[in-house]
Amino acid sequence: MDPEQLDALDSGGDAAGGEHAALEAHLRFDLTAGLDVLTLVVRTILVIVIILLGYKVVGLAWATLLTSIPSMVLSIYYTHKELPFLSLNSKYWGMQTARSLFSYSVFSFIAHVAYIIRFRVDYLVVAGFLGLTAVTHYSVAEKLMQYFIEFLTSLLGVFPSVFSRLEGAQDFEGIKRTFLFGTKLAVSITSFFTFGFIAWGKPFITRWMGPAYVDAYPVLVALTVGLTFFLWQTVSISLLYGTSRHKLLAIFNSVEAAANLGLSLLLVRRYGMLGVALGTTVPITINTLLLIPAYVCRISKINYLEYLRKMIGTVAVASVSMMLPIGLSLKYAAPNYKSLLIVGTLSVILYALPMWFFEFTSTETRVLRGAILPWTMGKSVNDAG
Repeated sequence: MDPEQLDALDSGGDAAGGEHAALEAHLRFDLTAGLDVLTLVVRTILVIVIILLGYKVVGLAWATLLTSIPSMVLSIYYTHKELPFLSLNSKYWGMQTARSLFSYSVFSFIAHVAYIIRFRVDYLVVAGFLGLTAVTHYSVAEKLMQYFIEFLTSLLGVFPSVFSRLEGAQDFEGIKRTFLFGTKLAVSITSFFTFGFIAWGKPFITRWMGPAYVDAYPVLVALTVGLTFFLWQTVSISLLYGTSRHKLLAIFNSVEAAANLGLSLLLVRRYGMLGVALGTTVPITINTLLLIPAYVCRISKINYLEYLRKMIGTVAVASVSMMLPIGLSLKYAAPNYKSLLIVGTLSVILYALPMWFFEFTSTETRVLRGAILPWTMGKSVNDAG
């Protein structure tokens, strides 16, 4: 899922969406994150109270409505505090502005519809050919994928705003540095989670859902392959949205969605749930491994061979860094939460340390330290290089 698309889903119905966008455009993610946490805390408390008082669905709907009000009010307050030059005035309204906004949003909408087809149509195919019971099994793997997509896009959601600001400043060298750094970060994080899904997916599903759902593991592996290549391009997609170059992306995604549906219908008869997963994986691999990076490099005037060298280099370092976690997982991973937690924690450490020291430059590690420990932040992401 693209960062823009995920934001649209996560903030659906959020009355403060416009103010959030203005703050994020000026890289005030600390404020928007704080407001989101505030809303979550207040909503959780209110939902618990409503349930204890015996109210049902209507009460929960009121809880959702009421808890959005503090965030809306505070968003407006902080927007005007941080951006005092903003004002509502009819002189800023015009057809040129409307056309500009519409030309951007229409392709975002198309890309979003393609996203829905890409991932949600699988359920219809599984239900139609394999029955409703199979949908539950398939959703075990698909839900794990969606959780990871949400995690990574939230983690890297800053990049569209950064690219937009860099383009506005005509800092094309900054765009290149940020793009290569962000891609390195996306590949490093995604590669570890790919290893995790494959190494721990079977014991985790066995413990989480029970042995009867182990048939979801091959589906998980198949989806993981395509998702890996897709999430490697998280920053590429952010660049396209941040610089308003996502028209061709919408077309790519639409063709991919159609191919996904066609292949899933073709393969489900012979391979069942795995065939549906392969129907998703093959088109997404072609689109995100071949088409999108070549297009992004061309429009951003980034040398494609340089991009490939850096990408392959990061994958190589990540592969070597996973040797100890692989051995640890083969020996100790078991279908219980304690074992998986210990193995997972040790694996993160054993993977992160060599990646930190051997893959990222001193400037990049300063940026990462600033992101992890915000009070130490002295430079923005576009200084990485």
